Order: sequence, then C-alpha cells, then structure tokens
Amino acid sequence: MADTALMAPPNIRIRNNSEIQRLEEAAQRSDTQQLSEPISPVVEHVLASYKANRDYKENNGIQTQMLSNLRQRKSEYDDDKLAQIRKQGLSEVFIGLTGMKCRAAESWLSDVLLSDRQRSWSLTPTPLPRLPADVEQIVVETTMGKVMQRVQESGVAVTPGEVFDMAFTMKSEIQGELESEAKRRAHNMETLMADQLCEGGWKKAMDEVFSDITTSKCGILKGPIIRRRPRLTWKRDAFTGRHTPVPSYEIVTCFERVDPLDAYPADGATSPDEGDFVERVRFRRKALAAMRGMPGWNTEAINSVLLRYGENGFREIHPYDFERRILQDQDQAANRNPQDVLEAVEFWGSMQGRMLSGHGFVRDTRKKSIAALDEYEVNAIVIDKTLVYLDFNQDALSRRPYFKTGWGLVPGSFYYLGIPELMKSAQQMCNAAVRSLVNNMGLASGPQVVLEDINRLAPGENILQMYAWKIWQFVNTSRSALKAISFFQPKSNAGELLGVFDRFASLSDDLTGIPAYTYGNDRVAGAGRTLGGLSMLMGAASRGIKKVIARTDQDIVEPALMRLYQWNMQHMADETIKGDAQIQPEGALSLIVREQMASLRMDFLSATGNPLDAQIMGLTGRANVLREATAALQMDSEKIVPGEEKLMAREAIAQQQQIAQAQQQQVMQAASAEQTIAKARADEAKAAQTATGGQQ
Repeated sequence: MADTALMAPPNIRIRNNSEIQRLEEAAQRSDTQQLSEPISPVVEHVLASYKANRDYKENNGIQTQMLSNLRQRKSEYDDDKLAQIRKQGLSEVFIGLTGMKCRAAESWLSDVLLSDRQRSWSLTPTPLPRLPADVEQIVVETTMGKVMQRVQESGVAVTPGEVFDMAFTMKSEIQGELESEAKRRAHNMETLMADQLCEGGWKKAMDEVFSDITTSKCGILKGPIIRRRPRLTWKRDAFTGRHTPVPSYEIVTCFERVDPLDAYPADGATSPDEGDFVERVRFRRKALAAMRGMPGWNTEAINSVLLRYGENGFREIHPYDFERRILQDQDQAANRNPQDVLEAVEFWGSMQGRMLSGHGFVRDTRKKSIAALDEYEVNAIVIDKTLVYLDFNQDALSRRPYFKTGWGLVPGSFYYLGIPELMKSAQQMCNAAVRSLVNNMGLASGPQVVLEDINRLAPGENILQMYAWKIWQFVNTSRSALKAISFFQPKSNAGELLGVFDRFASLSDDLTGIPAYTYGNDRVAGAGRTLGGLSMLMGAASRGIKKVIARTDQDIVEPALMRLYQWNMQHMADETIKGDAQIQPEGALSLIVREQMASLRMDFLSATGNPLDAQIMGLTGRANVLREATAALQMDSEKIVPGEEKLMAREAIAQQQQIAQAQQQQVMQAASAEQTIAKARADEAKAAQTATGGQQ
C-alpha cells in the first residue's frame, strides 16, 4: 500500500479499506441522525421564508428578466428568438450596443464615486455637535480656567455686569472649543473609516455593484460585516536578527457585493428592511471551519456539515443556475463538481420568542427576558436543514446590512429598470436592421444566375462555381429558343438599412440618457461640433446620471458609511474618534461642481495672468489656483506645481534679489547724483573762470 501511495499523483489521496469503511459508517450515522431528528422551528421558518420569497421572484418573471438582461449585455439572443432566426436561416449577428451603454454608465459612476484623487464623501460635525459628557466637562473647565487666569493677571475686581459679560463670552468660547474638538474627532473618525474601507474591499464591492446597477434590476451592497482575515506580520529573531513571518487572524469590517440573482426579498417589500430577507450564500470549507467557536456559530452543527459534505461539497441546483454560470463566465467543470463549496441560506427577519427559546436564548440584546409571542429580529444561516448560525440582529435599530439601488426607478417596487430593459426595443430594431443588412449584402455582393433550361448544360459543367472569365458550355440538341444563361444584380438596400440602424441607435441615447458623445463617439452634429456647444450637450446629458449618482449616494453610500460610523462608535475603544458627526455624500455634488467650476477656473487663470494680480497673489496664491485647476483636469498637481517650501524659498530668493536690486539702484542713483553735482560744480568753476578772464 505504501508503494501505491508513493506512485499516486499528488492530487489523488489514497485511503485503505478500513478508513473508507469508517468514513462511510460516519456518513450513514450522520444521515440517519438527520432524518430521525425533527427539524427545529427556526429551520422550518427559514426554509419556508426562502421558498416563499423564491417563488415570488420566479413566478413574477424577475429572475427571468435578470438573465435576459445579462444575455442582452453579452450580445446573446434569448433561446426563443435564436430558434426563430435559425429557422428562417438568417444571420445571427448581435450588435453590442447594450454592452457599450452599460460599460459607459459604469465608467461614469466609477469616475465620480470611486475617484482616486478625492473621496466622494466626508464626515462633518453636526451644526450643534454633542460630545461625550466627560469631554464637554473638560472643555468647560479648561475655558473657565483661561478666563479666571486673565482676571487674576489683571488684578482688577469684577462687577456682576462684567461677570455676566464674561459668562456670555465664555459660552461662545466653550462653543467654539466644542466645535473645534468635534472637528478633530470627526477628522480622526474619517481617517479610520477611510482605512477600513480600503482594507474591507469597499472599492471592489462598489465597482461590482455598479455593474449590477446598470445591467440588472438592482445593485445590492452588503456591509459592514465582520470577517476573520489572515494577516501576515513580521517578527525579528533575537539571535539571528532576521525577520520571520508570523501568520495571524484579525477582525476586519468588510463590504461585499450581493448578486441580485441570490437575493430574495419578501413579497411586496420595497427595501431589505421590510419582511423577511433571504440570501443564497456560499462558504468554502476552510472559511466555515474557521467559524467554529465564534459567537453565534454552532460548532457541533458545523462539524456535522463538514463531515457530510466536506469532500464533495453541497449545492442546491435551480433550473436557471446552468445558464447563469454561462452568462457569468464561471467554470462549468468546477460548478458541476463544487468540491469544497457549501451553499447556505442566510436569513434576516423576525421570529417569535418561542422559536428562539428552544435554542437556549433566554434574553435579548437589551438583556430582557424573551417572551414566547414577542417578535425578535434575528440572523440565521442554514446549510441543508442544519442550523449553523443563529443570533440576534446586533444593530440597535434592527436594520439589515443590505443597501440597494438601481438605474430606472420604479416607485413602490424593490426592483428597478436596468439599461437593457430601457433600450430593449431599440436594441431589437438595431439587430433586425443589421441582420437584414448582412443578408442583403450577401445577396447583392454579386450577380444571380438564371438557367431556364438546365438540360442544355454540357456534361460535367459545374454550376456551383462562378469566377472571372469563366466559359459556360451548353448544348442545344432540341433546338430550344430559350436563352441559355442570363444574369441579374439584386438591389442593395444597405443605405436604407444603415439609416434605420442609425435612427434606433440614436433613439437608444434618449431611452437610456447616455448619449454616444459622452463616451468618445465623434458622431455629433450641429452645436456639438463647437467647444461651447459640446459643453452644453454634456451638461444636458449629465442630468440623468446625476439622478442615478444622487440616488446611489442616498441609498447606498450614505447609509452604508453611517452604519460603519455607528459600528465604530459602539465597538471601537479609541475615544478620540467618538463624537457627533454626519456623513456628507458628495458624488452628485462633485459632478456638478466639476462641470461648472472647470471652465470658471480656466477663466480665472486667464483673467489673473497679469503683473498686477501676480504681485497681489504672489507665488503661493498663484500656485494654489494652479493646483485646483490641475486637480479638476485629473492631473498630478504635485508633479506640475512646486510645493509650498520650494515656493517660499523662491519667494525669499526673489525678495533678496529685489532688495539687492533696490540697493544697487540706490547706489547707482547716488553715484549718478554725485556725478551730476560734480559736473555742475565743474561747469560753475569753468563759467567763473571764463567770466574772470573776460573781465581781465
């Protein structure tokens, strides 16, 4: 057996008979135990909600429409349409107009909301910030101490009126100190949140959500969620002096994109916080095993799942899964054999206390006893009828960690209209025009041949080939009067079909609000051929995207970041970040400002490019204006405009040069004056001498 193991390939594991028998008996015991044990009310409720939400989504055609949107973006026909085209023997060409529009919209969203040069959000104190009581007390005492110190230094007794004035002044100073402290704390919190977003995959998740917003019927972001991530640190060996890697785990607040095909809201819900919300999630075996011992996770249940499905995995197959994997470019072989993938159902919703008491829950998050008929917001995860996780919703307001938005708003609905849906009719007409164009081009590419009497062809004549200078051979034994061969040229309708295509391609611009010239197409006429006219067209075109960006700010960015801010306030030990602040999303505002301020900055640069303004502004002021202008043009201002230290050095050198020039001018003026005086005296002496000589 040892020799066989040595010769086996490295990816094949050899087991002996006793080990195989032991594993089979363990699996049988686990299956028998699962069948014999009754399903808990929690699992029944989770699976019932999952089935109800899934049936609602599938029966209303939402799942089918999402797949159709994916096909349209990938330039693929629906099965029924493709069958009709093939039945007629027509061309199967599909013009990727939808994909081009979706990619342009994604780039637009990413450029505004995921800019590398500036954040699309900020954290600012509220108008009347309220800090922790101990911090406010310290600020009040510090300010009062400053006032009393000024009184003692003056040595003058104060009257009651002066005390009142001092109290009023002190109140203003205290308020100013509180605002300054709130700004410092908001800045510290903003820096921490920016670091958390960077490490928690915010940019990657949002980039994927943008694709869902443009293509699917909604885009869903999940977070902040807590994950255990491996981290590599370095430790210096005291003896060798070398640094050795030390692997460890750390708790990270993460953000993830939720596939809209895996999200199942309740019937009639307009947000993830309404009704029971269910998500299909997938765990790798290693990730699930790492959850043993974590709060809320059932170690025994996890071991049971790993024992049953640890080697072959577990996945629930739905009718649309195969087509979905093809459209999402997933590996078919890996999906047919999931191996270490364990599919689960994650539930967020309300349960009665009598369901939870059977799992050992006696008190809720507020330390109150659980009542049998009261409703409690919980989070549960089930893998094949096995409850592996159950806990209360830890959010103080029982909100779920899901945020969603979409492209075309449908009031009163959870779902939106994606770009493929908005331009479906235009895409179909463009495809029809191009299919007809391809077929017509094939027919009109050369002449058609007519043989009125095929019996007159000479033996061996090949009528399936036609080329230049070909000689056609015929015989006419029957003395037929018919023409042996004739040719005619089919009419080309290319110009008319191209006109139809252009018309509906242009219509797709209006249907989606994404004109072609916004992503580089130079086919724009009229005012668009001038710089000012194109700027006006771009401004008009951005109205639609401004609404989408504003909705993304309102529905995803602001609530998700505010949830992260509240999580930090509740769980972080650093007191220097605790304050009273609010999230200010600036995505739509930055787009508007970018459009309006770009030309104004250039006008300002031109207007102030004169010696008088340069003398007033100085090098530092001019450099600040140039930095803003280069930043608006998405240029690296640090490589173009020197820093303040260099500018100050230049100004010092310039001032020294000016002083030296002034001193030199003064010396030259003094020398010139002395020369003038000396010359005047010489002239006077000469004149006096001349006068004396004349008298003699």
